[in-house]
Amino acid sequence: MQRILTSLVLMAGAAAALMVGGTGAFFSDTETSSENIFTAGSIDLKIDHALSTYNGDPFGGDFTIVSSTSTTFTGDDGAGNAVALTFIHAGWTADLDGGHVAGAPNDGLNDGSYWIWATDGPSNANVNQTNTFTRTFNVSGPVNGATLYIAADNFYTVTLNGNPVGSEQVVNTNFTSATEDIYVIAPASFVQGVNTLTIVATNLGGGGGSPTFNPAGILFKLVVDGGLIFIDPINLTGEPFWNFNDVKPGDEGRDVFSLHVGTNDGWACMDISNVQNNDNTLINPEIVAGDVTPGPLGGGELGNYLNLFLWRDDNGNGIYNPPTEIALSSGLFNGGLTLPLHDSTTQNGVLVASTTEYIGSAWCAGTQNIDNGSGVITCDGSTMGNEAQTDSLIADIIFRAEQVRHNPNFQCSPTR
Repeated sequence: MQRILTSLVLMAGAAAALMVGGTGAFFSDTETSSENIFTAGSIDLKIDHALSTYNGDPFGGDFTIVSSTSTTFTGDDGAGNAVALTFIHAGWTADLDGGHVAGAPNDGLNDGSYWIWATDGPSNANVNQTNTFTRTFNVSGPVNGATLYIAADNFYTVTLNGNPVGSEQVVNTNFTSATEDIYVIAPASFVQGVNTLTIVATNLGGGGGSPTFNPAGILFKLVVDGGLIFIDPINLTGEPFWNFNDVKPGDEGRDVFSLHVGTNDGWACMDISNVQNNDNTLINPEIVAGDVTPGPLGGGELGNYLNLFLWRDDNGNGIYNPPTEIALSSGLFNGGLTLPLHDSTTQNGVLVASTTEYIGSAWCAGTQNIDNGSGVITCDGSTMGNEAQTDSLIADIIFRAEQVRHNPNFQCSPTR
């Protein structure tokens, strides 16, 4: 019996072992989801400054002055307006930084520049002839500097407002693209108002006296960096939008900015902060008007009269066109402003990702009147008092954006 029991125990143990071993033979499968990623989205607000005017005229933008029939001359050929030359010598290959195509007709189609001289070809190719060419232009607003591109057959000396710019009295073939001359001009050479670019050019006599073998001509392009306008969206690093140094009652200006918020919808606000109202000096008209603050820092009244109005400028042209273009906000510069561009309180909705939106602005030195029916914006300077004379206002303009998602009730609260 003991043997039988022992055998039964052994058999039961073997069966259990078989059963345990059998559980490892189940069919199975494993699937893995790899490299799961969470990446934070971004709100990257970029701004450009597409347009600026001052009392109706363009202000502060880049501009180019070129050789054309608007250039005047005096000298060996008398006086008058320069002539656009009909004969272009094969050696005249100067392209003025790509703006003038070598060998192309003298039609000014590329950048408006022409090969010019006092007459259509030298009046006497046998002798040296010198003429002084003058081009005047107006500057309104700041200038960061300029670059002059120039070619001449043969020699020249250039000044701007009497300040030396450059001269070539040795190499008489700078009319080729390999040797055309380039000069960088400092801001100090410019003045507000009328500026005068003067080029004294000499054609060397020779070539058998033939105008086709010994032609005369100059070609130039002056590219001026106006500083305040930038059309490529950027992250602002202190770029100024306004720089006016002689504001008077009734003065006004318009500007167009564009907003680019990247890949996420955003709310957007504009702040005018860190406002400094400076009295600078105290002159008699201010005293008579009741101004008793001596300055120079603080105590200014100009900010009490500077008004700003913003609207959504769908066309980006600086013209307010209601009702399709929406008025956003307005107020005085004095003490700073927080201006909602897109928040839950405006009719402007959200700033949509990956799109461009233009914001128009109009400022006024005096009382600003906005007709939301016709879109006419006027500035009445009669309300601006003498106590603001000599004053200045300095302020920071801050654009900020915040995400829309999970943030439906955002409002542009003051940051100052």
